[in-house]
Amino acid sequence: MIRFFLRLLSKRALIPFAICVLTVSAVTSTTGLLLMGALSTVPYSIGERNNVIALYSNNSQLPQTSLIPIQLATNLSNAPGVQIVSPEVLATVAVNGQIIYLRGMNMSLLKELDSSTLVSGAWSSDQLGISAMAGQRLANRLHLITGENITIQSSFGNFSSTLTLSGIFSTNDALNDELITSLPIGQIMRGSTDNYVSIIRMKVDPSMFHFSSVQNLLGGSETNSTSNTNSALQNLPITSITNIGQYLVGNPLDAMGQILSRSIGLSETALWALFLVVFTASILSLYYSLAWGVKENFCLFSVLSALGITRRRKVSLFSAFAVTLALIFGVLGYSLANGLLMIFTNMGNLQVLFHTMVVTFNPLILLFSVALIVSTVLVSVWRINFEETPDD
Repeated sequence: MIRFFLRLLSKRALIPFAICVLTVSAVTSTTGLLLMGALSTVPYSIGERNNVIALYSNNSQLPQTSLIPIQLATNLSNAPGVQIVSPEVLATVAVNGQIIYLRGMNMSLLKELDSSTLVSGAWSSDQLGISAMAGQRLANRLHLITGENITIQSSFGNFSSTLTLSGIFSTNDALNDELITSLPIGQIMRGSTDNYVSIIRMKVDPSMFHFSSVQNLLGGSETNSTSNTNSALQNLPITSITNIGQYLVGNPLDAMGQILSRSIGLSETALWALFLVVFTASILSLYYSLAWGVKENFCLFSVLSALGITRRRKVSLFSAFAVTLALIFGVLGYSLANGLLMIFTNMGNLQVLFHTMVVTFNPLILLFSVALIVSTVLVSVWRINFEETPDD
């Protein structure tokens, strides 16, 4: 019966359905991958990793625009398990007509904190006040070469400076998209005083580090009210500290939703709602393309009815074929979406906060997209009237 059904089935009539599944899978997968990529890029752009955490202010729209007292770095360095403390300033600057991130930091910590590899040139020193280093991805995008002079213009005020590019490095984190210079130059480009930085990054030993020690410092439970430093620690509002090895303080996605809401006025819930709207529209297109395919095979189903085949059996035969098509073209649609996004990412066309968007293979998005498509197909086939006439 199956061979007879497949032989008489007009597969050409199901081409619109296959194209629809491919399109729906590609669109929903692209939406999901972009959403997850944006949420992943925000903490990535700060410079957080499994054993590197960032401290920043809750008063700013973004961690990159926060200002916190640099004196906190001394106190945080005394917390158990904290190996390296790096006060840093982030500023958006214009270079060769493009907006990029400039990170001012203790440049001697670059290799230690971010596991950077020197690609060309030499490691810069903090003693060379007018030197800078560029991440490899940034250097490729701006066609930078070692030894050249780079003029940077701050977006925080009428500040400009000319820096000599001493080297190009490669790393697996956000710094690959940034220009690195000394902390004082970063503070000037940020328009802040010597007493403030944007963030404080800490490299910790997960086996020894406990958030409670940092929480006690920031919460003031171990402070002396007569100390100016302790007063600053006690009053500092903190957004979140995440990715502390096996520890997790707050949900990173909750923190990202808070950042998205304040920075662009769009909450994470709204982004997921947009994803569901896209999929709802996709469900309708799947249903009507499938119904049209059934209508075009009316003669086959009439023959099956004449042979005494029950509706349940007809639904089962058609469901098996439709689900097979849905699985094949659903996976192809996801592969197409993921491949195109990877290409655009490598070309530097997909960025969040002036950093390359994090786009990786996401099995959950694939599973979610294919499962919803298959479920929609099964429900649609069950609800389609196989006994209707072509004129109905």
